[in-house]
Amino acid sequence: MTRLLLFLLSIGTSLVVSRVLGPSLKGTYSILVLIVSATSLLVLFGLGSANVYYGSRNPSQLPVLAGNSFIAAFGLGVLGIMLVEFATLSPAFRSYLLENNIAIRQVQLIILLLPLIQLNAYLKEILRANGNMVRYNFIALWRSTVNLAGVLIFVWLLRLGLKGAISSWILSIVAVMLLTIWWVLKVVRGHVGVDWAALRRNFSFGIRLYPGNIAQFLNYRLDIFLVGYFLTPTEVGLYVTATALAEKLWEIPHAINTVMLHHIASLDDSQSANATTARVGRVVTLTIGLLCLFLVVISYPLIKIIYGEPYLPSVLPLIALMPGIWFLGVGKLFATHLSASGRPEIGTIGAIISLSVTLLLDVFLIPRIGIIGAAIASSASYMLSTSVFVGVFLRSAHFGLADILIIRREDMAILRRAFNGLLLRVGVLETLFGEHS
Repeated sequence: MTRLLLFLLSIGTSLVVSRVLGPSLKGTYSILVLIVSATSLLVLFGLGSANVYYGSRNPSQLPVLAGNSFIAAFGLGVLGIMLVEFATLSPAFRSYLLENNIAIRQVQLIILLLPLIQLNAYLKEILRANGNMVRYNFIALWRSTVNLAGVLIFVWLLRLGLKGAISSWILSIVAVMLLTIWWVLKVVRGHVGVDWAALRRNFSFGIRLYPGNIAQFLNYRLDIFLVGYFLTPTEVGLYVTATALAEKLWEIPHAINTVMLHHIASLDDSQSANATTARVGRVVTLTIGLLCLFLVVISYPLIKIIYGEPYLPSVLPLIALMPGIWFLGVGKLFATHLSASGRPEIGTIGAIISLSVTLLLDVFLIPRIGIIGAAIASSASYMLSTSVFVGVFLRSAHFGLADILIIRREDMAILRRAFNGLLLRVGVLETLFGEHS
């Protein structure tokens, strides 16, 4: 339900930004935000996932994990700021920014938010480790709501253009940080501690995820950087529109992964964990496949109605992305399963292999066929990484391909019972704002 609301809020935000800024300024805005996101991931070191893993296994460690998160966020955030400041000294980087209409000063100012971004990334996983999925999801919902409100005020009403869009984004970061700190302090009852041995242990776990996280992020976003390098800000805006719509279909596996990482990590029975993941895989394979076909059918009128005729060149790249979106929508579940089972390095291996294909295809295809080539490259890399995740899972679980692809009668019965239970649930507000979820 949260992911559905997030989808609607993001569509509203994208509609205003796209209509008011136009493809060129939207491309500039997207690259600026992407630089901050890439820097954040570069210094994240997988500590958020480590918080989920160790917090789920030993809830008494949550106060220490929270205290360590404050220290790590500040230290690594400052490191990220220094890296960006150093990068701005590079003539190549400065030239890239100027070609995409980004002022050096804009990057230097906005990167100062990095410690807050890191802290939110770490602390929100404390809520997930605690099993508090309602609040965990509400954090994302709150950020999107504030961002949409800011866009409506700064971009639509006040007509501040690019500065208004950036201001809205900054406001959403600050707002979500305040809410996250408040709820995490309630979880640990106001007690936070520091344990250097635990922090080293978290780094040890996270470092196995780190290369994979970097590689997977580049699989998702390297194409945007390269479109900005080979083409123009206008084509960046068009391609970002296609990828943003396509990736909305991942909201379903993302919602499931939110719960699954905690659930699988807390299970001692690997057979039950494997059966659960296989069942989820069957349902998601069918669901995402049908949604991909539906999006292909409505892509032209959808983009024309929401974004306007200037964005119609986004239709073909959107269609080219669909096979990869379908594959990786399923693959994400199995990558999460392997990480929760203590094998995060598999995600790293799959992502690095996939990144190599992305880079080669992007460099070859983008200069020749533009943003459609970027979409083909991404789709191919998504399919490859999914093949790695699924192959390792099937081998370790001793399952066949049909066990994760073909929907079964008992799966539908479980879904019906879950849906009926959801309809019967009461006390949503108490669940959201009370002590337990």
